[in-house]
Amino acid sequence: MGKHTRLYQLFEYLIREDHNYVIDELAEQFGVSSRTIRYDLDEIEEFISNFELKMLRKPNWGVSIRGTPEEKVRAYRIFERFYLSRHFLPTNKRQYLLLYWLFQQKEPVLITELADFLEVSYSTARNDLDQVEEWLKHYDLQLVRKRNYGVKIEGEEIDIRHGMAALISETSKNGEMISILNRINERENASSRLEKGYHMQLKRMLGEVSLEPIERAVRFAEKDLSFKFTDDAFTGLIFHIAFAISRLLAGQDITIEKERLALLKEQKEFSTAQAMAGMLEVGFGVRIPEDELGFITLHLVGAKLRENHNYRVVTDDPLTTLTSAMIRVVENYLKVDLSDDADLFEGLLLHLKATINRFLFDLPIKNPLLDEIKNHYYDIFRAAGLAAKILQSAVNREITEDAVGYIALHFGAALERRNYLQKNARVVVVCASGLGTANLLIGRLENEFKELEITGNMSVTELVNEDRLLEKTDFIIST
Repeated sequence: MGKHTRLYQLFEYLIREDHNYVIDELAEQFGVSSRTIRYDLDEIEEFISNFELKMLRKPNWGVSIRGTPEEKVRAYRIFERFYLSRHFLPTNKRQYLLLYWLFQQKEPVLITELADFLEVSYSTARNDLDQVEEWLKHYDLQLVRKRNYGVKIEGEEIDIRHGMAALISETSKNGEMISILNRINERENASSRLEKGYHMQLKRMLGEVSLEPIERAVRFAEKDLSFKFTDDAFTGLIFHIAFAISRLLAGQDITIEKERLALLKEQKEFSTAQAMAGMLEVGFGVRIPEDELGFITLHLVGAKLRENHNYRVVTDDPLTTLTSAMIRVVENYLKVDLSDDADLFEGLLLHLKATINRFLFDLPIKNPLLDEIKNHYYDIFRAAGLAAKILQSAVNREITEDAVGYIALHFGAALERRNYLQKNARVVVVCASGLGTANLLIGRLENEFKELEITGNMSVTELVNEDRLLEKTDFIIST
């Protein structure tokens, strides 16, 4: 019996009458494990949360769905339409679901269980695992596969957490991490912005960890450090800390090399991380060790910023010198003058500061826009690659194409701004992923639509607090 058929029959059992069914008995009846039945019940419980129905689950008592007969009939009709229309997941979605599933497991999982989970054949599940294995290698993780043992993800704890965060980023639509956060915090009634099937897996991966106390701690960090994260960095930091809390509660804490931890403790962000940890310890009733403080600091120093009120441009500052030198390389290659573009200088400088920190502390850089940048802005990408050689000399690290792509965004935005004319309609641009992407969009808008006047550039979180600016705005355009 496939998963969809089992779910349909299980839902029929539960919705039919106010009777409690013991999980072990259900497992025996459907010929699956009790764990599989519990996962099925999780899925059914999430579905009925959209109705005036409640699932009662008690140890040694069983499970039952309670509600009015009319509401049960309404739920059953919708459930029937959804689950009887069998759908086949494309290969990449199956692989992402496998990753979500495997990241949740403490013990090895048999391939037959994975095949049942996906409703595919044993050989298809095995082929999907080949692709999963390749994905994991990008994050220095290993997929252990042994006969009579099963399948399990293994690696350093810090790499496991980076992999989990990357999985969320890849399975969400670009720039919609804030909506995912709101959905999990149940502040938004809209459907999940994660691709179908991923949202429930994400909630399982986080366990019982509430994101609201973590969000308060991240907002404190912005205030304490006098800067603003991009929306993606803001939500990314929340999920990184959520994984840390979840793994700590499960007894899986992180270890950071002494030399790296000593370097992190020298950063001003470390004292902020200590204050955040105090808030989190109260909120979750867990002690946060020093290595975990280093992990939080790691992501504070590597986060992309929209604004940094502490940073002042100093002529002989190494970062200022580096930014100016990179701009000159691009000017010479493209035969343009960008010396008067203050937005380019400020945006690139803030970006380089975060990028250097990510290289310094071995944080991964992944650019979901890379293919689009290379296809539509190839010359600018080439120019950014030449400029990146200066950065490579400064940090003594190879600069990946993902990192070059982000640098190219800033120069692409500067070139789009060069055709600025008188504008009429007033526009605010909203962007989640940072100044580079936002400025590129602004430049394109100004170049393509001469009648636009860009009056603001802000994040989603800033947008809700800018009523006065919005009163004078004709359009809001988002990336």
